[in-house]
Amino acid sequence: MPPQAMIRVAPIPILFQCRHFLILNKPPFVYSQPTGLVSPSGATHVLQSLFTQYPQLFRDDFEAPFTKPKLVHRLDYGVSGAMMITTSNQAVQMFAKNLREGGEKGWPMRKTYLGVIAPTPHSAFHRLIRKIVDIKHVDFDRSSRTMTIDKPLADENSRAFKSTTELQILSKLGKDRFLVSLNPVTGRKHQLRRHCAEVLDAPIVGDYRYGYPRPGRNGGDIRRDTQLALHSYKLDFRMGLKWDSATAPILHGTQSIWRDVVDPQTGLLLENLPNPP
Repeated sequence: MPPQAMIRVAPIPILFQCRHFLILNKPPFVYSQPTGLVSPSGATHVLQSLFTQYPQLFRDDFEAPFTKPKLVHRLDYGVSGAMMITTSNQAVQMFAKNLREGGEKGWPMRKTYLGVIAPTPHSAFHRLIRKIVDIKHVDFDRSSRTMTIDKPLADENSRAFKSTTELQILSKLGKDRFLVSLNPVTGRKHQLRRHCAEVLDAPIVGDYRYGYPRPGRNGGDIRRDTQLALHSYKLDFRMGLKWDSATAPILHGTQSIWRDVVDPQTGLLLENLPNPP
C-alpha cells in the first residue's frame, strides 16, 4: 500500500471493534476491493482508506490466528453503510461459512439495509399494494407490509442461483417514492438492486444501471459518482451464544437523497415518518 502521506481520503468511522473483526461505516464512492480506479475521495478501496487512517491495523507482528484486515463481504461503489472487516483467520472462516451456507452455520450475520425506491406508474409494486393482483416470485403480507422476493438471479456466466430478499415498506415519501428496509437472505451480486428493479419495477433512487430514470433531456449523461439511496443500516452478528449489533448512521446525502428520512445531525431515521399505504 502507498505511504500514508501520499493519499488523502474521506474518514471511515469504526462502529464496532473486537480482536476478531471490526465494523466500519463505508462512505459512498469508495470501492470495497481493489479495482485499479481512484474514487473522488482519493482512495482506491476500503482497505487503503483503513491503512491511511489506522496504520496500526496493518502492522507485521500479529500472532496467529490474528491477521491484517480482510474483506468478508462487499458493498457496491455507490452504496454506504455498515461493512464488516475481519482481523483473524477464524473470523474469515466462520463468517464466510455463514454467508455461504446461511442459517446458524458459522458465525451468523444479518444485514438490514434502508432503501428509497421509485416504482414506475404501472409497476408490480403498485399492483401489489393496491391489492390488484398477486405477483410471481413475491409473497406479500399486506397486514405487516412485508414481502419476500424469491427469484433466482443469473451470474455473469448465465448460471441461475437461488436469491431471496425480505422487504418491508416503512413509509411513503411524497408522490412516487417509498422508504423500505431490505434484508438479503442470500448474497448474490446486486441482489437488492435487481430484485427491486426487475421483480417490483421499483428501482432504487439513483440506480441508473437498473432503470432509475436518467436525468436531463433524452436521458442525459450519467456521472459515475452517483450515490444510491441504499445504505447498510444495521449489522447483527453472533459469536458463540451472544448476539450483538452495530448501527451505521447515514452521513452522506442527508440533504439530497436521504432528505426527510434521517436526522441530518445524527444520521438516524426520523421519528414519526409518514405511515406506509
